[in-house]
Amino acid sequence: MQSLLVLPLIAALSLTAASQTSHLFTGTVLDQNGQPQAGVDIASFWLGGVKDQSGFRPYNAATSDEQGTFTLSPKELRSPMTVLALDSERRRGAVVTIDDIRAGKKTIVTLRPLHRVRYIFQGPGLTDLSQSRITLETPRGMFSQISGPRENTISLPSGQYTFRIAVVEGSPQEVHFEVANRDLTLKPIDLVGGIAQHYGRPAPPLSAVLAVNSDSFNAETLRNKWVLLYFWGYWCASCVNEGLPKLARFYKENRKRFANFEILAIHENGVGGNITVGELRQKLARLADDKWSGTLPFPVLLDRSGEIIKTWGIVAFPTVALINPEGNVVEGDIERLRRALTPN
Repeated sequence: MQSLLVLPLIAALSLTAASQTSHLFTGTVLDQNGQPQAGVDIASFWLGGVKDQSGFRPYNAATSDEQGTFTLSPKELRSPMTVLALDSERRRGAVVTIDDIRAGKKTIVTLRPLHRVRYIFQGPGLTDLSQSRITLETPRGMFSQISGPRENTISLPSGQYTFRIAVVEGSPQEVHFEVANRDLTLKPIDLVGGIAQHYGRPAPPLSAVLAVNSDSFNAETLRNKWVLLYFWGYWCASCVNEGLPKLARFYKENRKRFANFEILAIHENGVGGNITVGELRQKLARLADDKWSGTLPFPVLLDRSGEIIKTWGIVAFPTVALINPEGNVVEGDIERLRRALTPN
């Protein structure tokens, strides 16, 4: 299952990255006349498709001072490294690739006008991009992951770009486009497969799993219940810091009131290297007190062969799926489950 390229970019800024040594490199931001520019944000990772004026939000950004200088300390070392710089008004920017950030050479970043790029992603049941993995790249490197609404606008300087879209098997889908000194509206982009392909259909089987925090698991116990599936990885920051703690609180608050639901936390096996049940139990034990105050109250299962991830069309972590009491996959998340359990 090594062809499934799903390690989320935000996760890469997270658990393992926090323990890595930071690497510093410096540079100067100039305008097209060679004048230093202050207040410019520079980062090697930006979340795209957000409500910011430019459509981007930076992570671990540096900001240039009055002399235009900056010092960037990325938590993940990539060489070459591509960075995006945007001024405070989000009207000018630059995309620059640093060939060797360890060389100690100062980087010159020259700001140019930004142009608005309108995109539309479409596919069966697609409402947003939260369960897809779409990166934005130049010919020399990646600098953003696209999330948020399926229709949105981002601002970019002139240049060649690619949307790289993870798929379950085979090579990623690629959409190339050029920004050439003008605003641009892209043709609608089809997202192939993904979990939305199962909406309204019987849920794929969950037989090829191994119980992690219990002695066994029997899928027959799920009959006639609402079932929320949470596909995750121990290396995924939003999974262990936000998703699983939220699900644990929901489960504890509602389990005694409602018997007709279940939550299953299904851990992938293949993205971070194959993991055994014993290894995953050790990782859960280390995370328990810090992240969710004790043992998770619902079943944690290991996708032992990677076939479940593949069959369900999971291309990003976390991904949430919901099965109704009739056994069909429906669009929804924990809030849909909450409404189903407490009808008006």
